[in-house]
Amino acid sequence: MARVYRVKPKMEHFGCLIDLLSRAGLLYQAEEFIKIIPSKDKLIAYKTLLSACIKYSEFDLGQKVANEIMNLGSQSNATFILLSNFYALTGQWAEVTEVRRNMKQFDARKKPGTSALEVSIMCKKQGRKEESGVHCL
Repeated sequence: MARVYRVKPKMEHFGCLIDLLSRAGLLYQAEEFIKIIPSKDKLIAYKTLLSACIKYSEFDLGQKVANEIMNLGSQSNATFILLSNFYALTGQWAEVTEVRRNMKQFDARKKPGTSALEVSIMCKKQGRKEESGVHCL
């Protein structure tokens, strides 16, 4: 890519390839590819691979990937939840407890979502229009 198109591959390119390999069920090939990418970008790649390991019930590889993620020391809530779900799926309840304890220790909570909805209902009642918030019968 760099030689032919003079474009240096970025993490987005690596991530796409890892995602494609993972979705195709080529998990071990994705793992080999992760080994050659820069170490600062490996966390995202390993999280993608662990999700695929869960999808394809590849628990042996998933265990290796989970260990790599733990070694990278991420403190994001998404990482903790992914690890917790993997360990729960494989029945490793002591690890689930440890991951949840770490979540509390690092105060890694998901921020509550918010959404807004604007409703404008017009209805006719005895010749006049009423805005939303008014129940028309």
